[in-house]
Formats: sequence, structure tokens, C-alpha cells
Amino acid sequence: MGNILRNQPTSGQPQGSSSLAVARPSGNASVFSRVINWGLALLIFATPLLFLPFTAEVREFNKLSFVFLTVMVMLGVWVVKILTTRKVSWVKTPLDFVLLGYIVIYLLASFFSLDQPSSFLGYYGRFVGSFLSVMSFVVLYYIVVNNVRTKNVVNKLTDVLLVSGFLVLLYSLLQMFGVYVLPFDFAKATSFNPVGSLAGLAVFSVLMVLLAQWKWLIHPGPVIRRLFYVLATVAGLLVIFLVNSFIAWVVLALGMILFIALSTVITEDQQASQSYIWKPLLVLVIAVLFVGFNFLPREINPRSWVGSMVNIPVEIQLSNSATWEMVKNALSEKPILGFGPGTTGIAFGQIKPESLNQSVVWSLNFDRASSEIANIAIETGLLGVLVFEGVSILFILYAIFFLLRRADHPGRSHAFGVFTVWAALYATHFFYFYNTTLYLLFWFLLALFVAITHWSDTAGESQNLSMNESPRSALSWMFASLLVLAVLLIGGFFQIAVYFSDVAYASGIKELNKEQPDLTRAHNLFADAIQRNPYRDVYFLAYGQNIVFQSAQEVRKEQPDTAKLQRYITELIGAGNSATALSPNKASNWSTRSQFYSQIRALAVPGTDDLIVSSAEEAVKKDSRNPVLQLQLAQAYYNAAETIDAKMVSEGQDTDADGLSNANEEALKSNLQDSDSNDNGVSDGDEVKAGYNPAGTGRLTSSQMQKFTRIDQDKLRKAEESLKKAIELKNNLPDSYIALMRVYEKWNKLEDGKKILEEGVKILPNNADLKYELGRVTFNLKDYSGAESLFNDVIKLVPDHANAHYSLGLVAVQKGDLNKALAEFERTLKITGSNAELEQLITSVKNQIQQQPAQ
Repeated sequence: MGNILRNQPTSGQPQGSSSLAVARPSGNASVFSRVINWGLALLIFATPLLFLPFTAEVREFNKLSFVFLTVMVMLGVWVVKILTTRKVSWVKTPLDFVLLGYIVIYLLASFFSLDQPSSFLGYYGRFVGSFLSVMSFVVLYYIVVNNVRTKNVVNKLTDVLLVSGFLVLLYSLLQMFGVYVLPFDFAKATSFNPVGSLAGLAVFSVLMVLLAQWKWLIHPGPVIRRLFYVLATVAGLLVIFLVNSFIAWVVLALGMILFIALSTVITEDQQASQSYIWKPLLVLVIAVLFVGFNFLPREINPRSWVGSMVNIPVEIQLSNSATWEMVKNALSEKPILGFGPGTTGIAFGQIKPESLNQSVVWSLNFDRASSEIANIAIETGLLGVLVFEGVSILFILYAIFFLLRRADHPGRSHAFGVFTVWAALYATHFFYFYNTTLYLLFWFLLALFVAITHWSDTAGESQNLSMNESPRSALSWMFASLLVLAVLLIGGFFQIAVYFSDVAYASGIKELNKEQPDLTRAHNLFADAIQRNPYRDVYFLAYGQNIVFQSAQEVRKEQPDTAKLQRYITELIGAGNSATALSPNKASNWSTRSQFYSQIRALAVPGTDDLIVSSAEEAVKKDSRNPVLQLQLAQAYYNAAETIDAKMVSEGQDTDADGLSNANEEALKSNLQDSDSNDNGVSDGDEVKAGYNPAGTGRLTSSQMQKFTRIDQDKLRKAEESLKKAIELKNNLPDSYIALMRVYEKWNKLEDGKKILEEGVKILPNNADLKYELGRVTFNLKDYSGAESLFNDVIKLVPDHANAHYSLGLVAVQKGDLNKALAEFERTLKITGSNAELEQLITSVKNQIQQQPAQ
């Protein structure tokens, strides 16, 4: 890499071209060109390898931040080069207009997005696919096309890429075999690698194998270099074999077929080509064999050997059928511009097939489809698909025309290799999704091909302008250049702030994960993250959850600070509101907000039940096919249905005017002459309305509450509807049956509750919770023999099920078998440990046994 930045013509490049873009640059221009070329080398080398422990997402966030900042620096150097040399050189390419359309479509889709923060900055955890990433890659395209001008630079850049790829493969192989060279906890897993998912790593390995084969063909070099190509090829094949990715084998086979076909046509030295061709043919044979192995029975399939060699987890992703049903649903709802870049994870609840609830991945929220073309269709609609495929197909036509018709071009052999690797990556997007590394290579290789084809530009293919010749043009270009520099500075500072905000967020998460976390420090870290980047809902949610922990810590004190609790409540509500305001179409935000309000329900905040219900309702609207959200909404309705009637609390004479009648004061033993009997800053009436005893510091007992409680039948009916919907969506979720039984129990419809539980037990015969609840309802219906049988079934499933043993004791009491009852109660005490109420019951049973007449 020592002379990567010498932009001088090589022996294979015409030296007499009049084009400024090709001619030997001046001294100042040469310095800027070298800086840009070094920047490209750094970008291509570091991005595949990069991951850092400082942020919550260690790979994609760091990679995309690095890409953005590096591209912005190179663009800035390019602008300064124009201002310094007072010369503008712009290579016109066949893709210029379609790329302009590509940017415009992504910009419009981002503005009309389901979630603008995700569309502009990236969905948190995924990041790539946002408008920011697309803009970075398109700018990179023009930087490469206008600055990579020689064979020497192309050779160096592809060498750098291959070296980086080999290091990625080597590190990933060590990981797979359990050799962890880095001390980070997240890196101590066989599946961890610098690229991303295991299938993504396998695809990356395919690209490196193709790159090594091409370099071996056109630049074999000395023995050490050829040995390196062998090692890179073997390492790539070994990774693909260990990952066991069918997609990777298919893409490798397609890539090698194209490579062999083009190499026989393009390679000038046919004798050397014939002596070399056995190497890619061998790789092709291996790829085809492993593609074929996929259709063999597992017992005789060599691909099944992998499991015995290394312990690599199976990657979970959407099936192709589920993906294309999502695409169909998405295009029927948002056909033109889609839901917005980066919003698959947010739209998922609206477009996922209901059949997914019956699969093993029913509880997962996927932030991308199984293929990149499906992601593009969902997120940018038909226009997005047309413009992306338009760029790709136009480039393919341009590349094929160049490779087959421009036999005299000095960069033809280089262009063929670059195109082959790019074509394999393009084929991948029909089968698998892209991550930051794959997207970077997609645009870099495309741009590198176009740059190679313009080594011998004519004056008509590039725009050249000297500012000295036209003062008006000079002024316009200077103004535009300064404007670009200002935007770059703002963008750079913003990206740095975004990065350090995530560092603060990650530090807060690490603090919370400690055995004894410092909640105040975590609070300050999350607040710092929000201050630096107020456009991430996850920061507000983490901030709110930490407040929940702080509130619980404060409540446990002997004398809680009421003012502090009030401040916590205000901040918690603000955090939940901010998250839903930023991303109002994200069901998880509304669900979490509902949970936040549920946490403060016990702190006597007026109107909390209505806020819990309304937030849960919004969550269901955003993801109506999620049975868990339906269950959460039903629970919110159920809790809100039982409320304390303010009229029952205050009706009658009220001496101290505290909202609690004298009769109720006497019943609760509070002070008739003091509006705040326990001196906690809350009037007695408000305490009772919140469910607390004004004579002490605890909650009202069930019997005390019953006197002031009224049941909202409409909310119970809504709870019933939501639970029936949850069961319809997923009939093997036991919590739905149990919750629906409790609704019927509230209505004193025990027979209906029993029928619901029996339906659940038929579907889930080995679920201890369902059988226990069925036994409890059966007991309450006074069918003691039936209940006893069910409780015994529970104990067979869970031998130390304390409630089942306790309930068997109650059954024995009803049957008059006190000795058995005593044995079951003592067994329960042994399981639960010290329990005053249970110990008192055991003493009572022992006394009854002693009082029985001798048999």
C-alpha cells in the first residue's frame, strides 16, 4: 500500500489523453488525490473488520458511523481540492440520472415514512437501509468514480479488501472453533464474527473466494502472494462449510460460473488461462456438490457433519413464504413509496401473516425480511424496487457491453473481476438481506467498475472547468463548495453527537446489569444520551425503566420522599410520552408506555387506569395480530373494571372535609378530626380512592376494598373480547385461557370459566398452570374428587408445585382426611419456607387431629 496514492498512469493506460480527469495531476491535486485514495483504502479495510465495545450495538452502528464520517471527510477533501486548484473535473456516468432518482425516491419515502427517525437515521439495531446510509453510499460512488484513476490504485484497493476479508475469515474461524482472542463478553460466542449474521458471513466469504480467484488469475505474483490466494480461498470455503449456508453455496456456484465464462472470453493470455482454469473449476465443483447435498436425506448428507465439528447455533430468520406474504400485504397497503426506509420492524405487526403466530418464531419482531429485495419493496414500495433494480440492470447492461465490446481497453481484465464479485452480491439480494458491509461492497464495487471504464475518458465523457476562465462560474462553484463544507461540518458534528449518545446509553445499560447498580448514575447516563440525541425512542424507554427502578427503591424506604416520588412520576410519564411522540406507529412503544403507567398505578396517581388502557389500545392498533398485546390490553381492561367509587368513599357526614365520610373513617380506624391521618401529605379520601389505608401505610385489604368497589361491566366485556381474539390468534398461549377464566370468575360464571380452561388443557395437556387453575375452579364448584385428580396431575408435572400441594390439603379437609391434609400442608411449608399463615393452619389441623376421638 506504500504507493496507493500515486495517481499516475501505468504502462497499460494511455498517457496522452487531454482529459483533465486522466492527465497527471498537479502537485496540490496529487496531494488531495492521495488523501482520498488513502481514505478509500482505510474505509475498505476497516469496515468489514470493525466492531467496538463502547456502544449498545457493537457492529452495525459502529460500521455505519465510520462509513458516514469517512465518506464525509473524503468529500470534504474533494471540495477543498476544487477550491485550492480552482479546477473542477466531473466524470459523467450512465447511472447519473437514475442515481438522482434513487436519492429522490428514498428522500420522499423517508418524509412520508411510518417512522421518520428510523427512515433518516436507521432502525435502532439495524441502521443500514436508512436515508443516511443511502446518501453515504451514493456519495461514495461519486468519490470513487471521480478519484480512482489508475490501475495501480485499483490493484491496491482490491488487495486491501482481500487482506481485510482474510482477517475477517481467520478471526471468524477461530471463533467457530472456540478460540476467543478478545476479552469482550459479547465476543465469547462461536457465532460472533465481525460481519454480522452467520449467513451474512458466509456470503461475505463467497465474495472473498471470488476476489482471491480473480487476483490469482490476473496478478499471480511471487510464491508468497499465490500462497495467500490459496489460504484466502480455503478459509472462505471452510467458513461456508461450517456455517452450512445453502444460500452461500448457491451464490458461490453462480459466481464461479460467471467467473469462468468471462475469464475464457476476456483473458488475453489463453495459454495461461487454460493452465489456471482448473482452480475456479474445482471451486465450482465443490459449490455445486454442496448445493446438491441439500436435497439428500439428512442421514447421508455430508452437510450434516458440520454439527459434530463445531457448535454453531442455527440462525433464525423469516421463511420465504412469510416474507413474500408480507410483501404482498405491504404493497396492497402502501404500494407507491412503501412504509419508509428502515421501517420493516415497525410495520411488521401490520403486515405479518397470522399463520406466523403458530410457528416457533411467533414472539419475535423481525426488523427485516429474509431478502433485500423484499426489504426494498416493503420500505420503499414499487418505486423503490424499480429504481434500485433500474440502477442494477442498467449497470449490468453497461458492464456486459463494456466487457464484450471494449477488448482494447486497458482496464478490461480488472473490470471483469470487479463485475463478477459485484454480480454475486447482486444475486444475493434475491435470497438474503444486506448488512452494512455487504451494502458498502455493493456500491464500492459498482463504482470501481465504472471508474475503471473511464480510465481512458474522452473530453465528452467528463466535465472539466477552470475557475480562472470564468469568474461567474468560479463564484458559483465557490459558493456551492463552501455550502457543502458547512453541511459536512454540521453533519460531522451531529454524527459525533449521535455516536457519543449511544456510548452513554450503552454505559447506562451496563450499569443496570450490575449486581448492585448505581441507579442515579444510570439515570444521568440515559439523560445524557437523550440530551445528545433526542431522536431515539429506546433512550427514553431506558430512561423511563430506570425511573421505575428508582421509584421502587424509594418506596421501600421507611420514610419515602413524597416530593421525589412525584418528580419520578412526572419524569416517567414524560419519558413514555416522548417515546410514543417520536415513533407513534411503533407498537412496542405504546406497550412499554402502558407498562410504565402500570408501574405507577400503586402510587395513587389519578386517572392511571385510563392511561394504561388507552396506551394498550394504541399498541393493539399498531399490531393487531399480536396475541401478547391483546392479552396485555385485556389485563388493562380487567384491572380498570374494578374501581373504587368516589361517591361510596365520601357519601355521608365528613367532619374534617377530607373526602372520607365519618362512617368510613370509623370503619378504617382513621382520625375523624384530621384530614391526613397518617401525615403523609395525602388526604384520607384520596388515599382510599387510590386503594390505601389512611390509618397506616399499606393497601386496603380485599374485604375493606369491597365496600368501596364497583365493577365496570363494559370493561369486563372488552377484556373478554380481547382474550377471545388472543386465543383466536394463538390457541396455545396458556395465559389467555387463564385470564379469560378470571373474567368469568368475576362474573360468577364458574362453569364458563371451567369450559375455557378445559379447552386450553385439550390443546396443552402438559401445562401445569392450566391444570392447576382448572383444579381450583373445579374445587370452587365443589367437585372435590375432580379437583383432587387435577391437582395430582399437576404434581406429576411439577413435583414441588406449592399451590397444588396446598390445594390437595384443602381437598383433604373437605373430605375429612385431616392426616392427609396435614401432610400436604407440611409439604407446602417445606417448599415455600417460613409462612406465618400456613404455620397457623398447620397448628389448627394438628389440634383438630388431637381432638378427634380414638378409633
